[in-house]
Parts: sequence; structure tokens; C-alpha cells
Amino acid sequence: MKLIEVFSEELDFPEFIVKTKIFELIRFPETRLNETYISFRSKEMLVRVGLPEWVAPHLHFGEFDENEWLPELSDWSWRSGESPEEIGHKLVLGNQESPICIEKSDTIVLFDHTVGHKRVMVNENPLSLLKSLTIYQKMIDIGIEQIGRNVCKNRSISKDLGDECLCLIGKIDQKAAAKGSFWYREVKHISSCGKSISEN
Repeated sequence: MKLIEVFSEELDFPEFIVKTKIFELIRFPETRLNETYISFRSKEMLVRVGLPEWVAPHLHFGEFDENEWLPELSDWSWRSGESPEEIGHKLVLGNQESPICIEKSDTIVLFDHTVGHKRVMVNENPLSLLKSLTIYQKMIDIGIEQIGRNVCKNRSISKDLGDECLCLIGKIDQKAAAKGSFWYREVKHISSCGKSISEN
């Protein structure tokens, strides 16, 4: 099966997720969202649709410690050391060893703590994040069917499958699939043809 055959431009992603049970979505508490700078449109999406709690191999979204939703980075219970003052007010949406935050523009970014909290583009908003997560998870599912359960650990996603994944993400959110973006690094990292993150 080719990844591109699963998706179409007309696809209703929330309906697809529910129908295929690709992952379970968790909805964010409206009371917390109303206290934040997030736009009305993105608040509605996070309350009514939500995001997956876990996506293989190591992405987490939603609640951190008990009742800890969208904490400021400076107060985040999972933080590794102190964050720079200029980004301490950013709201943490998720985690991939480094914090994934939502900015006032609704842009989703990762602050890479291994290189001085470098800002890395993820997606333009929560809805394009959900769509990208769905495509990425389906790529992994197909990779497991083709190669086996250790496809992520062994970085053995095929070049064709990785290229299809980035192509589909790019159709949704062009900057999200650009070289140096979070998704570009993720896909190249687990592709058999990909360079290491440090080489990108």
C-alpha cells in the first residue's frame, strides 16, 4: 500500500481518525483554553476535536502532570533545566524530548533543548498539526506492515514512503515539510535513506 493512496485533498481528517481508529484523540479543557492567548478557531478545534495523547515513537500531547494543560514553559513540570526568559511565556502543547509550544500566532514550534532551545518549525496551527500527525502515524503503520515492529528503532522506513509522507504534509502546510523543519527532521531520521539530524 502507498501512503498517498490513503489520503485525498477532500479527506475529513477527524472523521478518518475516528473511522480507522489510527489513534485516540483527547480534548483539551475549555476552561484552560479560555485563559490563554490561543485564537478562537484553534480553541474550538482543541476542545471539539483534540489531539492524540501519544504518537509513535515518542510524541506526547495534552496533559502532563495531573491537571497540567498548556503550562507556560517556565512552569512546565517536565522541563529539562531552565528555559530562556524570552520564551518562558510560551504555552506547552506537547513534548518530543523537547517542548512543543503554541505561539500567539497559533504557530506550533519545538524548542530544541539540545541546541540552546533553538526554535524549530512544526506546523502553522493545531489543525495542520493534527493532519500531519495522522499522515506520520499512517506512514509508521505502513512501515510496520512492510518491514516489522522495529521500523522506527532501526530507522528503516523506506525512502519512497518517507518522501510520500513529506509530500503529503507539504500539501497541507508547506513550511512544515521544508528542510530543517520538525517533520523534515523526523521523517529523515527514521528513513533508511535519511541523514542524521546533525547532518541536516
